[in-house]
Amino acid sequence: MRARDGSFITFDAPGAQSTGGESINPAGTITGLYSDTSGLAHGFVRAPDGAITTFDAPGASSTFARNINPAGTVAGYYIDASNVNHAPEEFVDHPHEFVGARPDEVISLSCENAFPI
Repeated sequence: MRARDGSFITFDAPGAQSTGGESINPAGTITGLYSDTSGLAHGFVRAPDGAITTFDAPGASSTFARNINPAGTVAGYYIDASNVNHAPEEFVDHPHEFVGARPDEVISLSCENAFPI
């Protein structure tokens, strides 16, 4: 991540083999995904103070957090153990909200379908 002063900040989600930031909102909160040692994807949110919260959709083998809006709503999708794509209405163990999208891309950051966690 590039800071406003031009310096670069690097970070990894806990237990990550690789970490990729997908989106940053005006407050500086970042969302993205990381892969674990098994190659499975998980979502994360990195707060402006550097605290990282990781999450998975219930029943997911891989979770893909793709975008975050100014309100902190995270959008993306997940894949279950049968390799089926899902657009979730919520992620239970995550302090943010997750907006459903088509299985192949994020199409909305509206809070219309999001549920508070």
